[in-house]
Formats: sequence, C-alpha cells, structure tokens
Amino acid sequence: MSFTLIVDSNCDLSQSMLKQYNVGVIPIHYYIKKEEFQELRDTDEINDFYNTNKKLNAKHYDTGPSSVNTIKNILLQKIDENPKNDILIQTVMRTRSKTYENANLAIAEILAQDKYKKLNIKVMNTGTAYAGQALFACHSIALRKKGLSMIDTRRRVEAMVDYMQSFVMPPNIKYAREQVVSRGLTADGGVSWLTAQVGSALSVVPVVLLRKDASTALVKARGIEAALEKVIDDIQVNIDNLISPFICISYAGKMEELQKNSSYKKLLSIVENKKIKVVSTPMCVAGGIVLGLGCISVAYATRAPFNEDANKLVSSDESVTV
Repeated sequence: MSFTLIVDSNCDLSQSMLKQYNVGVIPIHYYIKKEEFQELRDTDEINDFYNTNKKLNAKHYDTGPSSVNTIKNILLQKIDENPKNDILIQTVMRTRSKTYENANLAIAEILAQDKYKKLNIKVMNTGTAYAGQALFACHSIALRKKGLSMIDTRRRVEAMVDYMQSFVMPPNIKYAREQVVSRGLTADGGVSWLTAQVGSALSVVPVVLLRKDASTALVKARGIEAALEKVIDDIQVNIDNLISPFICISYAGKMEELQKNSSYKKLLSIVENKKIKVVSTPMCVAGGIVLGLGCISVAYATRAPFNEDANKLVSSDESVTV
C-alpha cells in the first residue's frame, strides 16, 4: 500500500526529485530585512538567492516555521488528492524549529473532525537537518517504491537515527554563532564567542554533527576544503559499511562551485561502481541564512563512529536499492 510523504523545505532535495516522487513540502519562511518569503524548494528561487547575496548580515536575515493553519491546509490538500493514503511527515530537528510541534497540532485539528478521524497521519522528527533530512527522505522513497507501508517505512527509517552521520561545515563560525544566539539557542556545537572570533580569523571550519536533536563539533579544519575532505575520507573508509545506499550533499552557493571541489570529485570516484547514489543539491535558503554562505552539509548512514576505521562489515538495508 502506498502512502503520502511530506517533508519541510529544510530537507535538501531538488525540486525535480520532489515532483518525480510526489513528495509534499511544508514551507519554511525566511525574512530579508523583515520582508517575508516562503521557501518551497523552488530551484530558480534558491539559485537566485545565492547568485544575488554575496555577503549576509545576520541582523537582516531570519527564518521561521509554517503556522499550524498552513500545515493543516497542506495536509487537507494531500488528503483530497489521495483520501485513502496514510501520511508520513518528516520534519527538521525539533530543537531548532516549531515545525514538528505545529505539524502535530495541525494533525490533531484534522483528526478531531469525524470524517477524518480514521486517517493515519504520523510525524517523524528526524533530529537533523539539510542533507540529513534528505537522506531520510531518499530512504523513505526507496522503501515506498518497494511497496512498504507507511508504518513499516517509518519503523525502518527511525532505526537509522543512531547511525546517521549528518554534518554541516559552516565556513564562518562567527556568523553562524550570531544566528544561533539570535534565536535564543545555546546548543551551537560548543563554539564560544572567543572561539568564534579566533575561528573566523584563522579560517577554522568545524565539522558539526547534527543528530538526535543535538549539535556537536567533532573536529575542526583549516578551511572548508579541509573540513569536507575529513568527511569524505570517513566515507571512503566506511564505503562498504553504509546501511543506506544514499549519500546526500548540499551546498549554500552555486552548485558549479561544489562540482569543482576536489573532495566532491573524490566522493564521486569513491562511489563509482558501487550501488550507491550521491544526491547533491543547493542547500535550502533557510540553511544558507542560518549557517552562512558556502556552508556544506553531508549525510550518510553507517554504524562505524566518525573517523574510525570500520574493519567489520555490518548489515545494510538490503531491501533498498538505487
């Protein structure tokens, strides 16, 4: 039995892929000098943002979730399209956005109506963002193509949470920290104000793990190229131990810049002749605003801890293929 999959626009999948697999999108709102925009993963809109904005001032840019009523209307539209389908919503980490909370409130309002009370609508907090959300969505799409139900897909995908390696590499620590602090958040990967100043001066880039609603800076590197190289090296070590056949990568800038990156080219060579698909796309505008221009997000799933050799093969989700 098929089901309806919905993500929010923090999920870094291309517009064409979302349309191809009929994945619904809950918009994230962003603000430029108090002017409000809705992001629906529109390719032209995202490219225009990165082409137009060469430098960001944290005071002039902000983001916010969709309202309960907006999410409710999106759900009702999807219900009208496929009234017998179960619905699975996958959201950005709940500690960074109210999308998860608002989605649950929207569902409660819908199910309170007699004609909808038998519907099966579930919300999954992915505990991550950006490329990490994209990995969960890609795996869910593949399972749905295999004919798995919403319940079984949700169970299988949630089993991946502990093994998610979802990283962001913000090239300007000071800017990223200003954005985090402006939202009243403290879980910023342990980057103190002093470290932020020194990091910016020395072009130090942290490799930050986003998993299970927490952010942890694992290592630091001198520059974005070196930071990405550390992650790609870990993928190379664990390439035969991945438990999902997808590697997702997004970039807060022009994709031509990422495609010229030597570490990105190395990633493509690593997966050559492997049954693994690299899914690359521009980072959502909200991600670029929060983490800064030039940020890279990479996600894959493996039971091996980051930066440690994986000599023992683990069982992968063999039912999923690319």
